[in-house]
Amino acid sequence: MRKKTYFITWLVAAILLSTMPAELRCELATYYDEPDTAFASNIAIDIIEHNGGIWFATGEGLSFTYDTGATWLLYRSSNGLVSENLSALFSIDGRLWVGTNHEVSVDDQLITMSDGISYTDNDGDFWTQVDFAALGFEGEYSLWGVDRTVYDIAGWDNVDDPAGLGQWRSFAGFAGGMLASRDGGTNWRRIFPSRADSINYFSGLPLNYANRAFSCVADTSHGDSLYLWSGTADGLYQYIFALPREKQYAAKRVNAIASSDVATDDKDNYLFYAGDVGVARGLRTGGPYISRFATGDPNGATDGLPGAYVSSIIVVGGKVLVGSTDGAGGSSTGLAVSTDMGDSYQAQSSFIDVIGANREISDFVTMGSRLYLAAEEAGLFVSADTGQSWTHMWVDATDTTATNRRNVVHALHVYHDTLRVGTDSGLVTLYLDPSGAIDSSFNNAFPEDDSSSTVVVAVKVEEFYHPIDSTYDSLCIWTINHPLTDSGEYCIQRSIGEDDRTFLDQQHQVGVVTYDMDFMGDSVFVAGEYGVRFSREGENGLRNQTFTHEIVDNTKSPSDRIDEEVTVFQVLGDTILIGSKEGFAISYDRGDNYVITRVNQDTLAADAVLAYTAGLAGISGNFIPAVGVQELEDQPAAVWVSTRPTYSGSVGLSVGVIDTLVDTSAVPDDTTYVRSFARAYQDGFAWNFAFNGDSVFATTDGGLILNHQDIGTDWDTLEFISSTGRVVVDAGTPVYAVEVIGDDVWVGTDDGLVRMRPSGSSWVTGDVYRFVDSTTPPDIVYAYPVPWSRSLSAATNDEIICHFVDEEDADVTIEIYDFAMNLVSR
Repeated sequence: MRKKTYFITWLVAAILLSTMPAELRCELATYYDEPDTAFASNIAIDIIEHNGGIWFATGEGLSFTYDTGATWLLYRSSNGLVSENLSALFSIDGRLWVGTNHEVSVDDQLITMSDGISYTDNDGDFWTQVDFAALGFEGEYSLWGVDRTVYDIAGWDNVDDPAGLGQWRSFAGFAGGMLASRDGGTNWRRIFPSRADSINYFSGLPLNYANRAFSCVADTSHGDSLYLWSGTADGLYQYIFALPREKQYAAKRVNAIASSDVATDDKDNYLFYAGDVGVARGLRTGGPYISRFATGDPNGATDGLPGAYVSSIIVVGGKVLVGSTDGAGGSSTGLAVSTDMGDSYQAQSSFIDVIGANREISDFVTMGSRLYLAAEEAGLFVSADTGQSWTHMWVDATDTTATNRRNVVHALHVYHDTLRVGTDSGLVTLYLDPSGAIDSSFNNAFPEDDSSSTVVVAVKVEEFYHPIDSTYDSLCIWTINHPLTDSGEYCIQRSIGEDDRTFLDQQHQVGVVTYDMDFMGDSVFVAGEYGVRFSREGENGLRNQTFTHEIVDNTKSPSDRIDEEVTVFQVLGDTILIGSKEGFAISYDRGDNYVITRVNQDTLAADAVLAYTAGLAGISGNFIPAVGVQELEDQPAAVWVSTRPTYSGSVGLSVGVIDTLVDTSAVPDDTTYVRSFARAYQDGFAWNFAFNGDSVFATTDGGLILNHQDIGTDWDTLEFISSTGRVVVDAGTPVYAVEVIGDDVWVGTDDGLVRMRPSGSSWVTGDVYRFVDSTTPPDIVYAYPVPWSRSLSAATNDEIICHFVDEEDADVTIEIYDFAMNLVSR
């Protein structure tokens, strides 16, 4: 039922002669028929400030004033708006956004049809309706039509967003869903609290309650991260969008993984992931993650890495050392070192020997106090001061020409005082004296043929122990080989017998591209183009009984799995670390279960989503018609929530403030903004919130309520009384909109627009703006008896009859004024 309000004004002199002022002034409100100079409706459902004017949305158009109400202007369908039944209003960057609707008659019932959103960049001179059909929102997933009403619009500009995607816009379209844009509103996409909600939305099944969005607001009190709050029919959702540096893992491909020593301090439990766009850091237990980038990389951040593609990494002596290139297979950009456990990096620009083509830093190892580095054609380097200075070592000093491929170094492995080096010419074993000088060496030069190759890209040592007393028995050497020429073939080589120098006829995984390997007991695991394979036969490893090792994350719905190319496989006790070209996985139970983490390349997919529902203390109902963000000094904002039952629960207002650290894996950075909610009001729900410092205004069906006790639970219901004591709007009149603009509080009631100003500790009504119907012919609007007098007969003394005609059902307000236009009765 569409609501119309009529006001019938006449003079009742006999009643109030004793209260008449010395000077009588009688001014009737005027309605101007021109479409751009009018005050169209008494009911404002949203109020904002835009470009120096006060704008409010009504069911009869968009009204605004630039002179604090002296003159009112109006936009509706006759002069630009798509339709004039407004449901939302928002202003940012000089652009005014509106949500509009129109009505159609279906079986003699008026049905509200959403027109989506429109905007103007010139205060209404020209309006543009967003063409969602052209953006792919068609059919049953359209944003136009029944149950698609846009109830709320939000936005935020982050000029410091390094990727240039800082113009956030969002709106809640009820059954149309929650939509967001990062380019100022040119492109839009639905966002969902979970993958299951996304599947539900596009399944053709009835929408679940989480997909019915009613309210939204941006919380910008967390630095460069955006917290987007969305009220649905299934509770309140907090979408957390972090910048790439604080993101839940930003690299896509993992090239290497490094760990620090296990200790009680979190900093000694870090894991570092060398990726294709920088370095990510997390905990052994998972998140939170941060990522660091190269200067001038696509993300635009400046974190000290000399190259975007990080090829190798090690943590030693409280430092993180990384080698990088300008891209996959590109030129080396050198070495960088972090002295603050990965918060920042410093390029070692003086170490120029490892910069340039074919000089990629591919591996690090430590032997006692010495640190070794492999850098392809640049060769082998050693440092005695954890990377501050480096000395070149010849793997084969007998021939230092470029033709000696033993000095082209790819991989390193340390076993006691033995340094094994993977080169272009096979495996070179260096036996070192206590000073680190080469005492002797041995070279395994593998053939380059259809079952073998000579370039050793990885070296691993497997130890064997007696099954009864677990004493050491023997070892074998494994190498991962890649072809040097077209004659060679990818393979794995394994030494045999007591002589670990002998590799005769021990080729495995021939023709399979392999990158890494490790051991668990007698089982051998290899990582490569076909994922992870393993064999339980230690002596004949990978030749017979080779199995595929499944990497499945059953914590997600549906389950996630890594079937793609795997680049890293590491065993740390019972923990297995796996890096792939599409993210990484961690198992804490020797591979029985995994947690998979992938890069969030979707700029509109939240890095974390937290749910606050009626099952949580402080949230009384799951239907959230309004959310407000109250800025607080030197701390994250308070979040005010209006709650109603979806099917069960109760109405009320709740406020959420920052709680103690709860779950560090739930959000993308080290500061966990988890909130606890408390009931603040239980006598009704709110349509809107507004804030003035510590004061909180909430609009309810029982009036405008005010809390000014610093997030307290005591509320006052404000009375709309003028400075002369005249009641201008009855107490208990429903209130739908409120906004603090300058020194004024603008209030949209069910009976007119009210402007209030502070007076000491209270608020005084300044002006009331109402629409007066002066166009209806007088022969169908009248009252009798007129004049009315107490001296008349008792039959008419207590009664005045008002007559009017209404073409449809409507709520009607009747007001009686005296000569001075003071309200006598309603």
